[in-house]
Amino acid sequence: MENAPPQLGNIPQYSEMNIPTLQSQASDANNVNGNPSLQNAKDSMMSNAQSAMNTAKNHPLTQNVVDTVSNGDCKGPVAETVKDQRAKTTAEFRNLADSRTQPNERAATGQPLTHYHSLFYNLLSWENPRATGISYGLVVAFIFAARYLPVLRWTFKTLYISLGLISAAELTGKLAVSQGIVSSFRPRKYYTIPRQSLESMLGDVEQLINFFVIEIQRILFAENLMKTITAFATALISYGLINFLPLWGLSLIAVSIMFFAPLIYINNKELIDEQIQNMSQILNRQAHQVKGLAEHHTARATETVKAYAGDYSAKAQNYIGSAKNSAKNTAQNAKDTAQNTAQNAKVTAQNTAQNARDTAQNTAQSARDTAQNTAQNARDTAQNTAQSARDTAQNTAHSVQDTTQYAAKRAREETPDFTGNYSTGNSGPNYSTSNTGPNYSAPNTGADYSSPNYGADYPLRSEPAYLPPSYNSSDFPHAPKQEPTAGVMSHDEQYAQSQFGGQAGPMHSY
Repeated sequence: MENAPPQLGNIPQYSEMNIPTLQSQASDANNVNGNPSLQNAKDSMMSNAQSAMNTAKNHPLTQNVVDTVSNGDCKGPVAETVKDQRAKTTAEFRNLADSRTQPNERAATGQPLTHYHSLFYNLLSWENPRATGISYGLVVAFIFAARYLPVLRWTFKTLYISLGLISAAELTGKLAVSQGIVSSFRPRKYYTIPRQSLESMLGDVEQLINFFVIEIQRILFAENLMKTITAFATALISYGLINFLPLWGLSLIAVSIMFFAPLIYINNKELIDEQIQNMSQILNRQAHQVKGLAEHHTARATETVKAYAGDYSAKAQNYIGSAKNSAKNTAQNAKDTAQNTAQNAKVTAQNTAQNARDTAQNTAQSARDTAQNTAQNARDTAQNTAQSARDTAQNTAHSVQDTTQYAAKRAREETPDFTGNYSTGNSGPNYSTSNTGPNYSAPNTGADYSSPNYGADYPLRSEPAYLPPSYNSSDFPHAPKQEPTAGVMSHDEQYAQSQFGGQAGPMHSY
């Protein structure tokens, strides 16, 4: 009787808290409306619902769930299955955590591997299938969440809502009861991460980083050729797929291959090993065939090279003999050529010496003739130069004489007489007028015009005191012609700049 299902009693009209029930509301409505057909329909509906609830409650599955919840022990098949799977999953995760031990295997350099080598090997080899499956599901869920869910936006939204509620509750509490609501839950000591936990966490991070660093180096330096080839194929396929797939899709494919490729190999290990063995045998046979063909072609090539070497050796010997004969003939020809060259050189030297003597004699004769001609020309030139000098001296003397005569004539014409007047009709200065000229009666102030020898007592000057003479080229017929001086325009200036300038004309005192 203890296992008998409980019976559902009559539903009361009012609950213990005086809240009207469905039946009480229905009876009240019937009393208000007063319709008996509606009351019968409602009663039929209530009885059908009551029977359906009793049937569902009396079902064995419902009884198992009720017993499990009420008694706390798993006696039903579903509960037993759930409990068993939960225990197995927990045990597998515990085994996966316990597998983090440093393996005995070492790298090719003798370095020890990290405990993550054992962990990932245990995870990807499906030794704990529930733990591996859950890990794969979590990774895939993370990829889809990162792709489709605005996780970052939700994070900030959760932060501002939480902080807003906390601020509002604290402010409301302080305004209402003068005490913050949130601050009342503040612990006496804030939580801190122990140093041991941080060191353990940093140690795990170090081991994880070194795991990837060691594996990358083992692949790069071909410690395991199959792993290097597999990495090459993966990189090549990824390079081709990245042009068509997004990053999240490529990541999903890579994670799926990484988790399921070992599972496929484990479930079909015999078949895959057999195929690998067959492929190895085929490759070995092909390698042997290629090696045999290479040896065959190498042998033929060696024989061909030997035959060509024999032919070339015979040809080389013939060439050497021909070269020796050619060398002998060349030496004889060179000897004959040297003798002929010496004889020709001797004859050429003799001819050259004879030509040199003839040339020396001709040169000496030409030198004597040239010296005689040069001496005769020098004498003629000297005579011509002397005659030219005499002619020039005579012309110069005549020019000087004419110049002196003309200058004396002009000086006499322009010299004033004793009365202070000029002998010519040209007007001159009136020395008898006061303040018109120098005082000639003073001692050493000028010429003595009362002297009868006035014109002969003073030397001549090129220009008179007040009336400068005017000269023409016809006044000096024997004077050499003088080219006009640049910047001199009048004849007087040209004469003053010539070689005879300043030698004519009486000298007057001012």
